Amino acid sequence: GLKLELISSSQNLSLSRREADVALRLGRPKMGTALIRKIAVVEYAVYACASATGKKNSFPWVTFDDALAHLPEAVWIAKAMPDGESTAIKVSEIESIRALLAAMPCRSLLPCFIGDRDSRLTRLSGRSAAISRDVWLMCHRELRRTARVSAVIDWIEDACIKSLRR
Repeated sequence: GLKLELISSSQNLSLSRREADVALRLGRPKMGTALIRKIAVVEYAVYACASATGKKNSFPWVTFDDALAHLPEAVWIAKAMPDGESTAIKVSEIESIRALLAAMPCRSLLPCFIGDRDSRLTRLSGRSAAISRDVWLMCHRELRRTARVSAVIDWIEDACIKSLRR
């Protein structure tokens, strides 16, 4: 009987201002009044279009736009590019990267749980991850024991375990 509102954003909603009851973060949150716990690790690898011809390791890079250049994925791509090379395309969200990788000769980082399941893509970086990021769950301390928040947390943890499993 619960209604969920899932908000995907590069900006962190505030638990203390009641903008959210539960939050997931891809970076360790600052300690405060919220309950915080690491629930998963997301591994990233380099992917390209499986049907594109040519040397996939020389395809141009797709990365995040300048507003997201601080993300570990964007930093990794910037370091992986040879001096003087620039990115072919900059985007503001990961689904755009996946669509571009599937449609044209380019390469980029994607979470392995996305890239490995997309038959249009091929992994270029071998079986090992290029980078990994911890997934942190946060919730209001006083709401943790409520049935509705507990049910959502259980559902999130179960979904993370299932989707991140290889």
